[in-house]
Amino acid sequence: MLGIREVDVATEEESGGAAAGRLLPFLLIVTVFVGGATISTDIVAGEKERGTLETLYLTPVHRKQIALGKYLVVAIATIITGLLTLASMFVCYHFGLITEEGQGISVSPAGMLTAMGLILPLSFLVSAVLLGISAKARSLKEAQLWMTPVMFLAFVPGLLASSQDVRLGAFTALLPIAGVALAIRDGLLGSFVAPHLGLVAAGSVAWAMLGMRWVAGVLSQEDTILGLDPEPLLAPTPSGRLRAVLLGLA
Repeated sequence: MLGIREVDVATEEESGGAAAGRLLPFLLIVTVFVGGATISTDIVAGEKERGTLETLYLTPVHRKQIALGKYLVVAIATIITGLLTLASMFVCYHFGLITEEGQGISVSPAGMLTAMGLILPLSFLVSAVLLGISAKARSLKEAQLWMTPVMFLAFVPGLLASSQDVRLGAFTALLPIAGVALAIRDGLLGSFVAPHLGLVAAGSVAWAMLGMRWVAGVLSQEDTILGLDPEPLLAPTPSGRLRAVLLGLA
């Protein structure tokens, strides 16, 4: 008579990394977005509503420098939020506060360092998106209204990282937010590839730079500073025709 005995050949760090990789990328995206949204909505849309943004632009400082200063404030806030989230999750996993059995699990230091390093490009990208939405909004409530669907869309890559079916490759590494989520998952599993991590970092920084250029352009417009109604999407103007062409290509 034959007996069947299950034997787990994975190490404690591999098992702990697999458990953390299913949850940590999604929680990082959520907390980074929430932490950045709180400041970004007030730093532009809130000042616009209070009428203090016009006073700020009367100072002898270039508008791009003002935009850069606001961007750095939001980026630092999101970085701190991400690091605190990562530290709290590490403590919870170590002492078994969020595991089903109530026992601590081991997460590899290399995986945690990888996640800490990837928080930087993720925060830069998220900060650009949130600040751009706040700059486009005419009031604090409108900024909050627009940020809600954007945050839900950003949660999708975090959910994809909870599955092992989506692999981190040369293409997925360049996707915004999704590449970072998949890289954090693979880093915790200890199965990351160094070139892919480089692509994730480079892609996120490139997306963040494009977002920052867009934010600087938006914050330099008079209608943004004065809180005027924006131009219609398909207005019969050169910029409106360009948006129509881009929309058709999309």
